[in-house]
Amino acid sequence: DVCSPDLGKMYAAQNAEQYELVVQEIEVQWVILRAYLDKTYDRLANPVKAANKTAFWTASEKMEYFNKVYDLCTRPHVNGKEHLYRKLEEYFDDLCSNKIRSDMEDATPHDLLNRLNAGWQLQLRMSFWVMAVFRYLNSYGGAPERNSYRADILFQKAFRTNVLAPVATRVTTAMMGMIEEDRSNQAGVDLDLLRNTVNTLKEQFALPASQTPSFSIQNEIDATNILLRKLPYDLYFAEVFLQSTSNYFRAQSTLWLQETDIAGYLYLVDNTIARELDRFRLSISAQTRHELLDVCDRELLTEQKKAIFEALDDMMSQDRWDVVKLIYKNFSRNSAFLRATSEAFGKFIYEAGLRKIDNRQDAANPSLYVSHLLALQKKWQGVHKLCEEEKFMGREIEASFEKLLHKSIPSVPESIPGKPAGASQVSGKHLLVRFCSRLLSKGGEKKAATGLDETGQGEEGMDLEKKMDSVIMLMRYVKRDLDVVEELYQDRLAKRMQLQHTVGIDTERIMLTKLKMAFGHALTHRMEGMLRDYELSTDIMKEYKETSKRDRFSATVLTNGWWPRQADPFASCNVPDDLSDARQSFLMFYKLRNGNRHLTW
Repeated sequence: DVCSPDLGKMYAAQNAEQYELVVQEIEVQWVILRAYLDKTYDRLANPVKAANKTAFWTASEKMEYFNKVYDLCTRPHVNGKEHLYRKLEEYFDDLCSNKIRSDMEDATPHDLLNRLNAGWQLQLRMSFWVMAVFRYLNSYGGAPERNSYRADILFQKAFRTNVLAPVATRVTTAMMGMIEEDRSNQAGVDLDLLRNTVNTLKEQFALPASQTPSFSIQNEIDATNILLRKLPYDLYFAEVFLQSTSNYFRAQSTLWLQETDIAGYLYLVDNTIARELDRFRLSISAQTRHELLDVCDRELLTEQKKAIFEALDDMMSQDRWDVVKLIYKNFSRNSAFLRATSEAFGKFIYEAGLRKIDNRQDAANPSLYVSHLLALQKKWQGVHKLCEEEKFMGREIEASFEKLLHKSIPSVPESIPGKPAGASQVSGKHLLVRFCSRLLSKGGEKKAATGLDETGQGEEGMDLEKKMDSVIMLMRYVKRDLDVVEELYQDRLAKRMQLQHTVGIDTERIMLTKLKMAFGHALTHRMEGMLRDYELSTDIMKEYKETSKRDRFSATVLTNGWWPRQADPFASCNVPDDLSDARQSFLMFYKLRNGNRHLTW
């Protein structure tokens, strides 16, 4: 059953005849479909008809045209889809060249941008009605065509190639001219038109990944199609805008520094950057916004960094914290500059603190020392809040106060717990504990009152708990040396209770509770045991005096391990003869009361 040559020629002739018939049918149907496109364009181009939804196609009409497209795409013996696709592509090219772009040839810059935006919006609305009828072009038998763009993207491609590309240079020039006019504070600049044009460029081929063409049209990869791979937004706006902005600010920064001081310059920079961002608002992309800030930082701040840092100390010395805030605000986008600014700020705080506390008078008066530190802290925390609690600034404030409290200052005649006799230096930890001891001793509260009001000038009537809170706030800066603080505080507490100089157990317990809340139970658990011993001893002595009638004898029972260790814990206590009988009486009483518990004197 081999076909003869004559039979093969007959089949070929029949197929050729059928092919011609289908092509003729496509031409006839295309006339009808073209009329659909023309009517749709006319209705969309007419503002009155475009606002009237009833003037557009009904569902039955759309289905009728869709069926025609479906029928052409599924004809046998010929690739009807390919023929129809080429017809549609030619139609869009002709529409963009002869209708949409025709109004732009002799337009003024302002009218050019208006007509470009109107043409793009028309294209977007037209694409919807194209897809309503021609969407079957995007698939054939359920599989996507491998050599074409989507039908609706064809219109975007035609718009970009035949409308935007020929006038792109004029569009870019018009946009840059509007930006220059706005920078020079000229009146009448239509910023809404500028933003709309940026949006028009940004929307070019700005489609989800599933809607973009997978590859270029076969055999048509020329300069135009290569150009299509680059977004118009970047090509006609972003690149030119960023370069012109860099050139403009490079010249302006030098001019501004010649005309004003650093404070005035920083205000100009801050207002300029805010204005640059507000000019476009949300119309520019996030990447362009970031690059714009980089350009501003580089030309306005980085290039002038030396002059800014040279003036920073003067600004802080003059309490120009509004200027310091501007520096932090604008340098916050660059972590290296931000750290450098914070280090300079921290150094300034430390040196200002040293001038306040590095003297013998402060060491002689712990209240004055605490007063200076609280006044400094209040000032710097206010500055920190003014700078919106910038994290690097907060770290430098904390580090500076830690250094101040660890700084040794001249010693005083009063002996300091934990310091050897004759020591010439004492640190802030010792002075804070000495202040607490004064605060909690009988008659010492008035001595500790000076310097703890909000202004740092002193107020004897200040609430005791507020004074406690103030000193604990400063203790937070020495939290790395809490073991030293615990030892010093425990020694002072022991002396207050043994000598009965404490203002009261309840007050001592309030202070310990605040310390525990600030630093944890590990710091206070032994001192809480000391308070329990003191209360228990009071009860024991009251019971002993009621039974023994020895009113003049008093002893304090301390639990081994809670209280500070003596220099020699095994040394014996030489009790005078006058107390021997009383001691023996108390030993018998304690043994009967507590069994086998051992007392060491």
